[in-house]
Amino acid sequence: MIKNLKIQILAMVLLVLVLPFSFVFAFSNLNEDDINTQTIPENPKPYSNVLIKLSSYSIDLDTALIEWGSGSKNLLSGVGKKEYSFQTLDSNTIIAFTIKITPAETNQTITKIVTIQPGTLDLVWEASDSYTPPFYKGKALPTVEGKIKIVAIPDTSSLPGKTISNINYTWKSEGNTMQDASGNNRNVLKITNDQLRDVEKISASASSIDRRYVASNKTNISIYSPQMIFYKKSPTDGILYNQSLPKDATMQEEEMTLVAEPYFLSLFGHEDSFSYKWQINGNDIATPNKKTEITVRPSSRGGYATVNLLIEDAVRLFQTVGGGINITI
Repeated sequence: MIKNLKIQILAMVLLVLVLPFSFVFAFSNLNEDDINTQTIPENPKPYSNVLIKLSSYSIDLDTALIEWGSGSKNLLSGVGKKEYSFQTLDSNTIIAFTIKITPAETNQTITKIVTIQPGTLDLVWEASDSYTPPFYKGKALPTVEGKIKIVAIPDTSSLPGKTISNINYTWKSEGNTMQDASGNNRNVLKITNDQLRDVEKISASASSIDRRYVASNKTNISIYSPQMIFYKKSPTDGILYNQSLPKDATMQEEEMTLVAEPYFLSLFGHEDSFSYKWQINGNDIATPNKKTEITVRPSSRGGYATVNLLIEDAVRLFQTVGGGINITI
């Protein structure tokens, strides 16, 4: 009985001695790799608000003393100060943060360095096969099943030689990485609109080999419907693009030439697959030599003529546009 009691007392003493040693030993192996940092946004832009968050699976950061510094400045200090927010400067200004973490259970201090350099990546897009008439000053808009070209333009002013070569690009659509379109120096993305989407959500990230330049951006490209607008063609001045014809027009001349312009229809590269169906007062007429022009010559005055045109793509279901005009004669 006395022997068993001695063994139990000895075991308890050993347990008391070993546990603190094991606990301290576990903390003695801690290093900066035990501290994870997250930057929100991941690739900040110049003069933007940024949040740095700390996390760890090895240390209770809620009870640890955390000190934030940059250069000789003490920015923030206190128990459980796991987050710090600030505003970036221009793309040539690097901000380095020194973060010191001292767990509550030990005097050991872990130092974590976080470096932030903002970067700019511009995304410019065009509807590459969208039709607009001459002298149109606006931007050609993409339509369903139309082609879109997106170009990523990096700001490489922080790089030696300020060159845009040797930059890796990662393209994403709807959050999914486009492996075939991504890669070194692949700053151009060409897509065809998915007929089920009314907005194309495209994002891109770019980084130099040495990681001195890292930036990202995203763009939402709205998809539109083609529109047909009619113009009058003058025998002397040509097509009068400065004034479109109203839905109800009046013809005072002996004859009037109408020109139908299918704004934003994806014509370029597909011209031969489109059909042109003209009607006057509901009756089909032969397609003119100039497929978007028709001349109306009334045999008598009085009443009106309804002129309609339907343009359809034989291959792409949603590439179609129609319109009409009522002409009082």
